[in-house]
Amino acid sequence: MNDLLEALVARAVAGGDDGADAIAALYDELNETVYRWVRFYIRDGHVAEDLCQEVWLTSIFLEGPPTESVDPFAVRS
Repeated sequence: MNDLLEALVARAVAGGDDGADAIAALYDELNETVYRWVRFYIRDGHVAEDLCQEVWLTSIFLEGPPTESVDPFAVRS
């Protein structure tokens, strides 16, 4: 993992507003790579998009489900 990604992961783990910004930056940096990897194995673009969304939601909520409702339209695509 390069230094930028390590720094973003550390900020994301720390949480708070800076953590949310770090998660958004990780998404921007890695989403295309995640999608291409999933798409290679799945071969269906729509299913690959759904699985990528699951990957990001799972990584965001590793400590358990959110205690408040989540607005699905708030996630950047």
